[in-house]
This record gives sequence, C-alpha cells and structure tokens, in this order.
Amino acid sequence: MGLFARKQSTAPGTGDDWERRLEALEPLRVGKADFRARVLGAGRRGTQRIPAVELAVSGTAGHFRADELESFLGGRLGIPETLHNSPSPLFMATGAHAGADSPAGDALAHAARDEAAVLQPATEGLRCLVLFSPADQQRITRWLALFPRP
Repeated sequence: MGLFARKQSTAPGTGDDWERRLEALEPLRVGKADFRARVLGAGRRGTQRIPAVELAVSGTAGHFRADELESFLGGRLGIPETLHNSPSPLFMATGAHAGADSPAGDALAHAARDEAAVLQPATEGLRCLVLFSPADQQRITRWLALFPRP
C-alpha cells in the first residue's frame, strides 16, 4: 500500500465502533441532573475522540471526561472540571475534598462530607447546583461502568 492509497475500513468491533455503542447508551437521570454519554474531541486541536459525559442541571450543561468522573467517584481524583470547550464551566467536589476556607468549601458548607456536588462559578465564589448522596454516586458509577472503552 502506498502513501496515498485509500485506508482499509476498520473491521466490526474495532475503530469507531465504541463511539456508536457509547452514543446508544441510555441517558441517566439522578435527582435534578441528567447524564448523557457523548463522544467529544479532546487534546490540543480537539482531534482525539474520547468518551465524555454531558451533565445538565437546571438549564446548565457541562462536559466532563468519563474517566475523570469515574476516578472522582472512586475517590482517586479530588475535583474534576469540565473540558475547556464545555458549554459551561462546572466542577464536582465533595465536602471531604473542599477546603473549609475555599470557595468550594463555602458552597458545600451545609453538605455532608460524603455528598458530591456540582459547582458552577458565580459572581462571588461557587454555587452548588445539585448534591448527590452516596447512593446517587453509586448509580452514576454503575452507569459509567457501561461505557465502552476506545
């Protein structure tokens, strides 16, 4: 095959098959929040295709990397944030990860340490859009486990 020859199509079960399976995943509703599986561009030019999650709460939506949400819910990542090209900048945090004297700590002042919150930048500090109980977090984790891997 020469440099300018047409590439062979990918065999079933490889290549972008994971993208079709991801987009076919049923959305998840947890309380006031809607989670949808997405395939988004990442990297410097947005050409790397990655599994992502669109999280929508009260008319505000943000895009998170699926692997970062899994790490956060598994206790391996402190505070995930939305991708740089997300419709809205959002963060997730728990009371355990938010410092008491930080904007996240202020937004989570009345939350339990094991509750996870979706936070949005506000005029002064951060505001909490929704809280997820440990049971809610388990539901989200089980849904993320259904994501096909690239």
